[in-house]
Amino acid sequence: MQIEAGFREIKQEIGSAETQTRNPDAVTNHLNFCMAATAITWIYGAHLEHAPPRRYSTTKRTEYAFADLRRRLA
Repeated sequence: MQIEAGFREIKQEIGSAETQTRNPDAVTNHLNFCMAATAITWIYGAHLEHAPPRRYSTTKRTEYAFADLRRRLA
């Protein structure tokens, strides 16, 4: 389940599905940059003293979502 969530983050939050490139090397480069941006964002989140506020809080989860972290960066 975590792997699927990670790919969903890369596609929806970072924008890997919105590439306009047609060259296979350019598509690979775009995906690599999207994955690097995701990794850097999570590393940033791991070094925060306090978790960012959850946009959609639930009682079942205490973790924050990638979108919460991205919104904090913005």
